[in-house]
Amino acid sequence: MPSITVTLNPTAVGTYHDAWSVTGPDKTTAVSDASDATYIFPTVPDTQHQTFLCEHIADDEGALVTNVKLSVRENTDANGKFKFRYHLFGAAIDSVFRGGGAADPVGLQDLEWDALARPGGGPWTVGDINAIEIGVGEANWSAAVPQVIKLSLSVSYEASNTHINMLRNMLALALLERRSGLPIALEGDIADGDLELGSLLGETWLHAIDVLRTTLGTRSGWGQRQWARGIVRLLREELDLRTLRVRHVGEWVPPDAFATFRQSGRCERSTSQSRDGDMILSPNAVRTFARASAAWHKNPGSGLYEQLGTNMEKVEAAGLLLEAASTNRNLRAAYGSGTTGLTLAGTGVNGSAIAADTSTPLLFKSDVTTGGIKLTAGNPHAADLSAAHPVTATSITANTKVGIVIWYVNDSSQGVGDNLYWRLQRGVDSWYFNATSVAWQAGSVNNALPFTVAGALERYAYRSLDVGGGATTLTLTLLLVSGGTASRVTKLRLAQIDDGCPWGSSPIANNATALTRALETVFVGNSTGARSLSSARGSFRCKVRPYWSAADAGTRKMVVYACRYDASNRWILYYDGTNARWTLEVVAAGTTYTAVAAHSPVAMTTYRLGARWCAINSDELAIPGGSMDLFVNGTRGTRGERGADPTEAASASLYLGSDTAETAINGELTDIHFSQVPWPDSIFGITQW
Repeated sequence: MPSITVTLNPTAVGTYHDAWSVTGPDKTTAVSDASDATYIFPTVPDTQHQTFLCEHIADDEGALVTNVKLSVRENTDANGKFKFRYHLFGAAIDSVFRGGGAADPVGLQDLEWDALARPGGGPWTVGDINAIEIGVGEANWSAAVPQVIKLSLSVSYEASNTHINMLRNMLALALLERRSGLPIALEGDIADGDLELGSLLGETWLHAIDVLRTTLGTRSGWGQRQWARGIVRLLREELDLRTLRVRHVGEWVPPDAFATFRQSGRCERSTSQSRDGDMILSPNAVRTFARASAAWHKNPGSGLYEQLGTNMEKVEAAGLLLEAASTNRNLRAAYGSGTTGLTLAGTGVNGSAIAADTSTPLLFKSDVTTGGIKLTAGNPHAADLSAAHPVTATSITANTKVGIVIWYVNDSSQGVGDNLYWRLQRGVDSWYFNATSVAWQAGSVNNALPFTVAGALERYAYRSLDVGGGATTLTLTLLLVSGGTASRVTKLRLAQIDDGCPWGSSPIANNATALTRALETVFVGNSTGARSLSSARGSFRCKVRPYWSAADAGTRKMVVYACRYDASNRWILYYDGTNARWTLEVVAAGTTYTAVAAHSPVAMTTYRLGARWCAINSDELAIPGGSMDLFVNGTRGTRGERGADPTEAASASLYLGSDTAETAINGELTDIHFSQVPWPDSIFGITQW
């Protein structure tokens, strides 16, 4: 059987953690990254422990684990010592003291604890490996504190014969992720009749795009495929007749030898200046982006927001931004006419003033709006200085939740009482919103925006503000309250009342009238001639950066992808706001099957999402046929099993980050990857997507 050795790195803090401290961003990163400058260290001698959960290896009930080894990179002097420790199902085993001293040299050292015994006895299993917690235990020192720089678990195992196809897939994905070393080597028993020589380094999974070949005519690429070339070159085969083993040694063709951007099959021009000439993930299927309105996105060169026309994509730093329809109800929101249309109060008191402003930093390009307005406090600042926007032109439906988004600049460092404040009044009863008590009240109330870095453009968002039980207009006022630092300056660049995206969407630059940004959709063809989604079996992964948090989702379904054949047959992956979980939903002949992963996203945080669906009546990956799984940052959720596949009564497009029947993902998507092969758990655990 094939022999495999894998190194598993920590992915999260484990169950057992005392007062170990960290030098670095967090404990898990400190002991996982390549830097010697990040590490964990104890603060109290003798009794402390720190364990970590690790990456998983692929499920394979027939695998034979042959060795387990714990490795630590550490730094200490002759007086600093610690113990290796690992936990399995509540049982713990410690090594003897390691570190500086007679047994181990002082300074920076790589230490190993080989041939680990399984707690409770018996052989190790794949399930044990995926449940183990590794770490460090009791520490002792009289001078320098021991520093634990790197932790890892090395596992050697023999995969079952039925696991061969999975190994091919793992190797292929690892290569595409550039995680392989040079050279690449795999070995197995000659006696395994189903392991053909060279197959693991030359099978059909291992191909990529050859940009030097044409898709037309009779010129064929590697393996008689158009546009294909091998990404592994077989160097040699080694036969060991003493142990009856064969070893295949190859090398990876460097990435600059072929097109690697999203492993695309064609170069497609877009009407958007943001995507002009980018390669698109659709070798044959037609890809379409649609939005029936203008929108605004951040130009990566100038850093300013620019206006995009109809059907032009918003490509941001973390991916393609797809949002639901939303209306900026606040009038004069982008201050395109300076103070025109605003109701000013408190000006002219000891030099206080509100005026149009075109100084940097700006939010928009000059062809969108000329700048903003500037509030200058008096000296002394004896009266509130305020700019009230016009009342919204139409009433907002009862019980609607809106977002308040304010872009502003504080010109100098400020003290207590120097904040910019916002005040919101509704027309139905003239009450004011109190952001502290999260309630409407009869008396006027000012809500403080946070202090900022002097001179920096800042974005403030108050999320999911409920307008109350009656339809109402709203009036938004921005102000500097009396007192505080004399002559302080605050600049306003945009004040948005977001009706449609209550978490606060990207900027909508309106002036005298309310303005709506339409729903954005991306879809690719999914017909028998150009298949994008494999219904029978497959995998999916992407990165998503939501603009919303779990509490903002409400009853919405934030769609990652969707393919609807008809009302009774569909595929859809979405965040279920009602139940606070990601859901893979498959409907076949009216029967719904789901796999879920409980999760509470935090706005503006990037997550790795993955999904897998296995063929029905097949036990591939050694899991039940029809299994469906969801993964969030490599962690698998609750498995579902479907009894049938959706019927494709008619061709239906595959929507990405959007869906005509629900809503968009309302965030940024990137690294989108579909496969017709169900991937093992280990692929979803890869962090460098």
